[in-house]
Amino acid sequence: MPELSEPLRFFEEAFDWSKARASGRVEPKPGADAAVDAADERLAAADDALNDWLAAARRKIGGGKSEVVFVSVNKDTHLVEVPDRLAGKVPAGWAREGKRKGFERFDTSELEGLRSERADAAEAREAALAGVLRGLVATFCQDWPRWQRAAAAAANLDALASLAVAAEELAAACPDVCTPRVLPPPLRDGDGGGNNAPFLRAVGLRHPCVAALTSGASFVPNDTTLGGSSGAPDGAVDAPFLLLTGPNMGGKSTLLRQVCLAALMAHVGADVPARSFEITAVDALFVRMGAKDNIVAGQSTFMVELGETAAMLRRATRQSLVALDELGRGTATSDGAAIASAVVDHLVGLGARTLFSTHYHRLADDREGDRRVHLGHMGCEVKAKAKTGSTATAHAAS
Repeated sequence: MPELSEPLRFFEEAFDWSKARASGRVEPKPGADAAVDAADERLAAADDALNDWLAAARRKIGGGKSEVVFVSVNKDTHLVEVPDRLAGKVPAGWAREGKRKGFERFDTSELEGLRSERADAAEAREAALAGVLRGLVATFCQDWPRWQRAAAAAANLDALASLAVAAEELAAACPDVCTPRVLPPPLRDGDGGGNNAPFLRAVGLRHPCVAALTSGASFVPNDTTLGGSSGAPDGAVDAPFLLLTGPNMGGKSTLLRQVCLAALMAHVGADVPARSFEITAVDALFVRMGAKDNIVAGQSTFMVELGETAAMLRRATRQSLVALDELGRGTATSDGAAIASAVVDHLVGLGARTLFSTHYHRLADDREGDRRVHLGHMGCEVKAKAKTGSTATAHAAS
């Protein structure tokens, strides 16, 4: 953190910040700016002259402070308002300007001059304050690099404090929390050997949000491995592509979400709800989930799905992490299966770490034996609760 005591002392001592918070404008304290001080003195003198004139007028016509007063009507300020019972006592040179029930308003040439002087004084004060504001900005900008460093340091402290609070809350909600390892990506793609392949390895991973809401213990953790060395003697690579099938409400979407969220949390330096989590840095995270149309753009649910998928396919690289949930469900089964199959072929060939959930079991049949694709299945165990009539489900990927 850069040294800020001197510049901060200047701003604290030169300006009235309590008044600024109340009025919404920054004004210097008395004695801090000669031009503003002179303008304040001129304005105060103009106000004193008006008040002296009003006091003299009260003595002339015999009215009290609450009876003979200054009023403003629209843009006309400092008109004299007199009760009807005293209107006959006003001097002959006073000009009648209007009336309301029980009162009459007057103006004089002398009062017009005093009013003009006050308006000029107020205008001069505004000009002086504008100069102060320009000077304030100029003084601030002189130390711009220092303020930038201070803002960056404060932002870092804020981020670190937020991560610490998040880690504490996560540890209180989940049985297993770890500090993830994020490794640099391979320097080159090479031939895809295990020591040169992007990977993601999660052991006992939970969804950070769902686990927190369910106290962690009731959430079924899952292991996920994408890419990297398998440890086999032949140097084989773990499949970077996970093709996931399973029943509705079996947990496929949740698994995709928790892996992507964990990857994002790892990249920002947050703890992860898992026994261990390792990943080589990703250059982009692409997620295509859910179903929605875009009425304003005239796009159907299927069109939105295809547009987002096409953008992913154009931009994804071997270093990316991709998640697609039930691609192709927005159209006929045969068309959806064909689209899903083509997308799978592209991503498998690309070698990007990919999680792809589907109900098209033919996709799994066609890729059985492909070492680049791991065929996963979400098992679902349903246990009926006789007393309540409800069911409890336990989800695990295999």
